[in-house]
Amino acid sequence: MATTLIDTRLPIIPQIEASWNEWIETEEASVYRNSLTASEFKRGETPWTTKQSVLERNTVYANKLIRLYIELGIKVEDRWPVWKFFEMNKVVVNWVKDHISRLKRIQKVLKKQQQLGLELTDTTDLFMSRKNVQLYGIEDELKFKVEEAKAKANLKKVLEFCVKTGTSKQEVIAELQRQIDAERAEEEQLEAGDNGGWSRKLVEHLIDRFGNQL
Repeated sequence: MATTLIDTRLPIIPQIEASWNEWIETEEASVYRNSLTASEFKRGETPWTTKQSVLERNTVYANKLIRLYIELGIKVEDRWPVWKFFEMNKVVVNWVKDHISRLKRIQKVLKKQQQLGLELTDTTDLFMSRKNVQLYGIEDELKFKVEEAKAKANLKKVLEFCVKTGTSKQEVIAELQRQIDAERAEEEQLEAGDNGGWSRKLVEHLIDRFGNQL
């Protein structure tokens, strides 16, 4: 499986052939219809393309994905073998692009988990959707946690405002509620300003979750 980048300074075909010869010894390859070694294929019968322009194009995408494999620590057995990036299949590049997109989303998930001080989810489980780990579900959960963290920060602003101006906390809540009602009518977000650019959803969350602390 792909553990290092494809070396663009060297011919690509020998690297594909080496990958194929290694792959056919794996359990995954045992069900493949063709177990010939790379040298046993006749001209034009290889499972991979030999067209130079395609080799060069696919190498660009392959290395992008392999780089993410390495950076995110995707388990080796769950990575593509090098030869598969050049498989004779019209949609192989689309598959690679989809994998790249998914891994970039996983990068963002890990970054948010780090920022929030949460336990990091296993990247391979996320990538492969294993152990009931679903990327969409974790993204939604993190979105809520980020909003919650912002709400807590904004609650602190409310308390500081009350202390600074001598305004009662009940008055502040009433004013926030008036802003919510106005925003509902206009279907617009609150403008950034002294209110910190709070969205209606965020303010509602602040009141519903933390209002009893005021």
